[in-house]
Amino acid sequence: MSGGDIIVHGDVSGDPGAGMSGGRIIVNGRCPSPPPGVQLRTLEKTEVAQINKLLDDDELHIPADAVCLVAEGDFVEGKMASCKDDFSGISLVPNTSSHLPNHSTCDTVSLIGNEEALALPIPLLPYIPDGVQDDLFHPCLVRDNPRDCDIVMIDSDNIATAAGLVKSAAGFAIDMDSLPRLDGAAIDGLLISLRCIAGPLSKILLVRGVNQSPALHADSQHHGIDVAISVLNDGSGLCAAGALPLVGRSATSTLDDTCKAALWLPWSASSEDLAILCASNISFTICPVPDEDVAGWIAQISADLSAHLNRLGLASIDALTRTNLRACDQDSAAVSGLRLAGYDRPMPHWFAR
Repeated sequence: MSGGDIIVHGDVSGDPGAGMSGGRIIVNGRCPSPPPGVQLRTLEKTEVAQINKLLDDDELHIPADAVCLVAEGDFVEGKMASCKDDFSGISLVPNTSSHLPNHSTCDTVSLIGNEEALALPIPLLPYIPDGVQDDLFHPCLVRDNPRDCDIVMIDSDNIATAAGLVKSAAGFAIDMDSLPRLDGAAIDGLLISLRCIAGPLSKILLVRGVNQSPALHADSQHHGIDVAISVLNDGSGLCAAGALPLVGRSATSTLDDTCKAALWLPWSASSEDLAILCASNISFTICPVPDEDVAGWIAQISADLSAHLNRLGLASIDALTRTNLRACDQDSAAVSGLRLAGYDRPMPHWFAR
């Protein structure tokens, strides 16, 4: 709990208010000792009068002996492991001896959805939490102020205002890890509610930690989701190279053409990152943007991506496969299953049964 008031007429169970960082819990009943970080106190007369005035119902008024739970001291948030590496141990190599001229035009478009799809000029969905503030002609993932081409993120912090947000956006992404555990029926109910408000052509994305990718892909396929997004920085500390077979293999075995897999990186992606992920059966990338000149950053990635494809002799980014990837060191080869440069085949343990 981070704010507002909760009024309970009746008894509460153990650890009342656990994890709260703001707001008040007023209990008109028996209340056990609170956990660390929560203070139990009596209400001031002015607080009782104010709350009863807001309730405006004699049957719901709280008595003077009701107790109040509030946060005590500064809230200390637990920290988890983070991904400490990138894809620098993986390189892009051609499969043929031919290449394309530098001026060749390459197809780098990635689509979200099937009917009236949302087109990404390059396989990148930048994450800009507060919304796009300049003339950026590129779809983005936002939490506030969505444009009609943006995808809006719905999580525990803004789900109360989701109805207004999804009306203005091209689609919505649900952060499953920020919400309480939802079974299939609860996911259906949430999706139907938001779909009815957003419209039938709204694109739908589900977001979960990378180690939950198989379950995420199964849920996405079952519920007719457009994109399943795996978050690399999910607190496990999984290395970036190790996420490639985890997400790519699951997507290949579980998802069909109606649902795509994406990976959320904790750093601002480069053209090499996009190409490596596309070659691993990951359709596009979500990542934070650099502090300045977002449009210039996207334009540079687009130019670099075309240069890579021309060097590899490929006219489309969809033609990239794992055969275009090489692990530059044994650690990257061991966790990714990619061919080791020089050895030119995967490490032997990837063939073991």
